[in-house]
Amino acid sequence: MDQTARRALLWVRRTTILVGLGLVTGVLSSRLSMGQDTEIRAPASQTTRKAAGTSSGSKDRDAQLMKKLDQILANQQTILQKFDAVMEELRIIKVRTTKTG
Repeated sequence: MDQTARRALLWVRRTTILVGLGLVTGVLSSRLSMGQDTEIRAPASQTTRKAAGTSSGSKDRDAQLMKKLDQILANQQTILQKFDAVMEELRIIKVRTTKTG
Protein backbone atom coordinates (compact mmCIF):
# COMPACT_ATOMS: atom_id res chain seq x y z
CA MET A 1 0.00 0.00 0.00
CA ASP A 2 1.52 3.32 -1.03
CA GLN A 3 1.79 6.37 1.19
CA THR A 4 -1.15 8.22 -0.39
CA ALA A 5 -3.47 5.28 0.19
CA ARG A 6 -2.32 5.05 3.81
CA ARG A 7 -3.01 8.73 4.35
CA ALA A 8 -6.44 8.41 2.79
CA LEU A 9 -7.20 5.41 4.98
CA LEU A 10 -6.03 7.31 8.05
CA TRP A 11 -8.22 10.25 7.10
CA VAL A 12 -11.22 7.96 6.66
CA ARG A 13 -10.60 6.32 10.03
CA ARG A 14 -10.31 9.63 11.83
CA THR A 15 -13.38 10.99 10.10
CA THR A 16 -15.27 7.88 11.17
CA ILE A 17 -14.12 8.42 14.74
CA LEU A 18 -15.31 12.03 14.58
CA VAL A 19 -18.72 11.00 13.25
CA GLY A 20 -18.96 8.31 15.92
CA LEU A 21 -18.04 10.84 18.60
CA GLY A 22 -20.76 13.14 17.29
CA LEU A 23 -23.31 10.34 17.39
CA VAL A 24 -22.29 9.31 20.90
CA THR A 25 -22.53 12.93 22.05
CA GLY A 26 -26.00 13.24 20.57
CA VAL A 27 -27.20 10.00 22.10
CA LEU A 28 -25.74 10.83 25.50
CA SER A 29 -27.21 14.31 25.55
CA SER A 30 -30.63 13.01 24.54
CA ARG A 31 -30.50 10.30 27.19
CA LEU A 32 -29.40 12.81 29.80
CA SER A 33 -32.21 15.17 28.88
CA MET A 34 -34.69 12.27 29.01
CA GLY A 35 -33.30 11.36 32.43
CA GLN A 36 -33.74 14.95 33.61
CA ASP A 37 -37.37 14.95 32.51
CA THR A 38 -38.01 11.71 34.35
CA GLU A 39 -36.34 12.96 37.50
CA ILE A 40 -38.23 16.22 37.43
CA ARG A 41 -41.62 14.59 36.82
CA ALA A 42 -41.38 11.79 39.38
CA PRO A 43 -40.92 14.05 42.43
CA ALA A 44 -43.64 16.39 41.12
CA SER A 45 -46.20 13.59 41.43
CA GLN A 46 -44.99 12.92 44.95
CA THR A 47 -45.21 16.56 46.01
CA THR A 48 -48.99 16.55 45.64
CA ARG A 49 -49.12 13.95 48.40
CA LYS A 50 -46.64 15.83 50.58
CA ALA A 51 -47.91 19.34 49.94
CA ALA A 52 -49.10 19.74 53.51
CA GLY A 53 -45.67 18.64 54.85
CA THR A 54 -42.46 20.59 55.29
CA SER A 55 -40.52 22.27 52.51
CA SER A 56 -37.26 20.53 53.49
CA GLY A 57 -38.09 17.71 51.06
CA SER A 58 -38.40 20.30 48.31
CA LYS A 59 -35.06 21.85 49.28
CA ASP A 60 -33.41 18.43 49.24
CA ARG A 61 -34.85 17.70 45.79
CA ASP A 62 -33.71 21.10 44.55
CA ALA A 63 -30.21 20.47 45.89
CA GLN A 64 -30.11 17.04 44.25
CA LEU A 65 -31.38 18.50 40.99
CA MET A 66 -28.75 21.25 41.05
CA LYS A 67 -26.04 18.69 41.78
CA LYS A 68 -27.21 16.56 38.84
CA LEU A 69 -27.34 19.61 36.55
CA ASP A 70 -23.80 20.56 37.58
CA GLN A 71 -22.65 17.02 36.82
CA ILE A 72 -24.33 17.12 33.40
CA LEU A 73 -22.73 20.48 32.64
CA ALA A 74 -19.30 19.14 33.60
CA ASN A 75 -19.83 16.08 31.38
CA GLN A 76 -20.89 18.25 28.45
CA GLN A 77 -17.84 20.48 28.89
CA THR A 78 -15.56 17.42 28.91
CA ILE A 79 -17.21 16.09 25.76
CA LEU A 80 -16.83 19.47 24.03
CA GLN A 81 -13.16 19.70 25.01
CA LYS A 82 -12.51 16.25 23.55
CA PHE A 83 -14.48 17.18 20.45
CA ASP A 84 -12.40 20.35 20.04
CA ALA A 85 -9.20 18.30 20.31
CA VAL A 86 -10.42 15.89 17.63
CA MET A 87 -11.45 18.77 15.38
CA GLU A 88 -8.01 20.38 15.75
CA GLU A 89 -6.35 17.08 14.90
CA LEU A 90 -8.54 16.72 11.81
CA ARG A 91 -7.68 20.28 10.78
CA ILE A 92 -3.97 19.42 11.00
CA ILE A 93 -4.52 16.26 8.96
CA LYS A 94 -6.42 18.27 6.36
CA VAL A 95 -3.58 20.78 6.07
CA ARG A 96 -1.00 18.01 5.72
CA THR A 97 -3.11 16.19 3.14
CA THR A 98 -3.63 19.39 1.16
CA LYS A 99 0.11 20.18 1.14
CA THR A 100 1.14 16.68 0.09
CA GLY A 101 -1.73 16.04 -2.30
